[in-house]
Amino acid sequence: MVAIDPSLNSTETMTGRERVEAAIALGLGDRPPVSAWSHTFKEEWTPSELARVTVERAQKFGWDFVKFQLRASCFAEAFGSVYRPSGHRLRAPVLEQVAVPDAESWQRLALVNPKALDDQVEAIGLVAPELGPGVPVIQTVFSPLTVAGYLVGRSKSRVMRDLRKNVEVVGPALERIADVLVDFSKALGGRRRRGDLLCHLRIRQSRHDA
Repeated sequence: MVAIDPSLNSTETMTGRERVEAAIALGLGDRPPVSAWSHTFKEEWTPSELARVTVERAQKFGWDFVKFQLRASCFAEAFGSVYRPSGHRLRAPVLEQVAVPDAESWQRLALVNPKALDDQVEAIGLVAPELGPGVPVIQTVFSPLTVAGYLVGRSKSRVMRDLRKNVEVVGPALERIADVLVDFSKALGGRRRRGDLLCHLRIRQSRHDA
């Protein structure tokens, strides 16, 4: 049986942060925390525009927390995949070149475009202080295996095939991806000084468990 802190039970008007904290602690707030999120495919290519539309939506709808949506292709771009904007607000970035076209390419995998991730850190650094401490900003970071799936193009299952056949090559590549994701997460965490960021890491045990 989980012990619930009585201070997290309230029928008085609460901030978004208080509702989120009450929900996490299995407490009873004045109402459940509410939010929604989606990609902003046109604006997400510029940190300032991504931040602007994120803040506008949060304030317009009064979200209790913000699930910050990175540029859909940023992790793949960081490791060498090439995308271009679709030019449409409902269409994802268009893939032009994959970072890992064949199994041998895993050996050369490295961070080649740090700006793709730096842009996201910059954007979230603009969002958090605008919303203030009463509205938590939540960020998801994919696992290395998930990121690897985006590096091979359409056939994401190829990652598992490559891993099973060439674990001595793909395994270290996943380790390098993990190192970059950890550094990225630390950079996001540094934004706590300028706002309120909850960083939800999903860098779990996707090492070579396959």
